[in-house]
Amino acid sequence: MHAIAGEFFYREMEARRKLAWKERRLPYALSMYALRFLYGYGERPLRVIGWVVAVILGFALGHWLFGTVERGFWDALYYSAVSFTALGYGWAAAPQGWAGKFLGVGESLLGVFMMALFLVTFTRKMAR
Repeated sequence: MHAIAGEFFYREMEARRKLAWKERRLPYALSMYALRFLYGYGERPLRVIGWVVAVILGFALGHWLFGTVERGFWDALYYSAVSFTALGYGWAAAPQGWAGKFLGVGESLLGVFMMALFLVTFTRKMAR
């Protein structure tokens, strides 16, 4: 019954999003689109994991392309994952210049919030 309740909640939120779009309440409709794609209204924890992987790979690609990490893509990926999880081992692949440092700080902030979002979504799904 819990899985059915979760699916009904997801469908209710989809109906609200469609109604908001039809009634031209654009800020609410756009925020509902964002919630849908980010974490499926709290019902899709795997969607959050997909976004986490995409963010880590995207930041690693950014570090690699901008040359903020010296040794190559694998070090950029390592630094990206460490920054995302806010572990503090970034000194092993420390970024060069201010651009790399700002990317690392931004990724750390984004990572902390996305990990919290995953925990909330996962707990909500499993607590039913």
